[in-house]
Amino acid sequence: MPRRDRHGEVCWRRPIIPAVTDMLKNPAYAGAFVYGRTRQQTSSGGRPQKSPRPARDWRIVVKDKYPAYIRWDTFEKIQIMLRDNRAEYLRTKSRGIPRDGAALLHGITWCGECGHKMFVRYKGGSQYVCNHLRQQHDVPVCQCLRAAPIDAQVAAAFLEAIAPAEIDALSRARKTQRRADDALRHAQEQQVQRLRYQAALAERQFNRVDPDNRLVAGELERRWEAALIELRRAEEGLVRSSDGAPVQSIGVDARLRAKVVALGERLPALGTVKMPVNALSALPRHAEMEQRVCELAAAGHYDDEIARMLTAEGHRSPWRGTEVLASTVRSIRIRHGVKVRQRTRWPAVSGCLTVTQLARRLQLPQKWIYTQLRRGALRTVAEPSGRYLFPDTEPAMQAIRELREHRMQRVDLTGGSA
Repeated sequence: MPRRDRHGEVCWRRPIIPAVTDMLKNPAYAGAFVYGRTRQQTSSGGRPQKSPRPARDWRIVVKDKYPAYIRWDTFEKIQIMLRDNRAEYLRTKSRGIPRDGAALLHGITWCGECGHKMFVRYKGGSQYVCNHLRQQHDVPVCQCLRAAPIDAQVAAAFLEAIAPAEIDALSRARKTQRRADDALRHAQEQQVQRLRYQAALAERQFNRVDPDNRLVAGELERRWEAALIELRRAEEGLVRSSDGAPVQSIGVDARLRAKVVALGERLPALGTVKMPVNALSALPRHAEMEQRVCELAAAGHYDDEIARMLTAEGHRSPWRGTEVLASTVRSIRIRHGVKVRQRTRWPAVSGCLTVTQLARRLQLPQKWIYTQLRRGALRTVAEPSGRYLFPDTEPAMQAIRELREHRMQRVDLTGGSA
């Protein structure tokens, strides 16, 4: 986003939430000049501080002053959305926004008994709980409802609302609304034409009256002014109606409508949204995943390998949208009592021996081998991790024996042999 540095030059910076919020609240993006959006108040500590004024209390508002990115009515809708999205029900009674969680209506559920907002409790299974009165007045909980049947009803109502029959009904309703809007606009145009004729008639009558007849002239002038005022109001109403009319046709293309109808028939069978859940048992395929973990672990696969296999099969961990964690596999395996063989720190390398294996093969102390490596009397290949590898060949073994017996001063195995 464009910002100014301390020298006043424009620079581009990554957007942050306060910057985006300030942009959405700035009326300049709607082409308006506004003065007096804040007011000076004194805090409880006696310090002056600024606080925002409500839009209706702004001191000066001049619309269409700048090139507008959005219309003014769109700007007002954005302000309403921002106010409703604030999670301050106790103070502002705002609606809030949907939140993450296993419950479908988290953050937007209201109690039908007392009218207060309900919160979600996941302990013991997802539940919608209304405890506002309990917190405020120490009375029993108003309602505590299981979330699963409520979410199922909401999902069923949603699918029913977008069924093909409902889509057809919506299309017919839109056509009917468009015809009604056209009829209303035609009536307004006819009313404007009638008022224009009356205003013109009043003007002609006023122009034909004898100026010496002041009483008649005054009455005709009053009628003319009233006709002009009524005409101006009708014209302004017609302009507002034309501005609010949709620019594009409300109708839906026949091919697009056919695709939407076909998709509506398949929606109940499509699992397109994976909701984050807070427990393994809340996953829709948790039983199948537990069975696969036990089978793969019994076959000798490690936890991280099983996690990758389950992710490829479409499983996921709680609170993860796309993958299975090795910790999830381990918890399932331990709960079912399935053990796996221990994995060494580094994978074995064919044709090579580690320090531990070399000491066991030649019955040498590991300390002596590390001492020779540190002194440079014994040289071999070292991996980036720091592990030393010795070629598993008889010439290499014989050279190390001779180094141990002081018959050789140095042994270089970096080439693969003594």
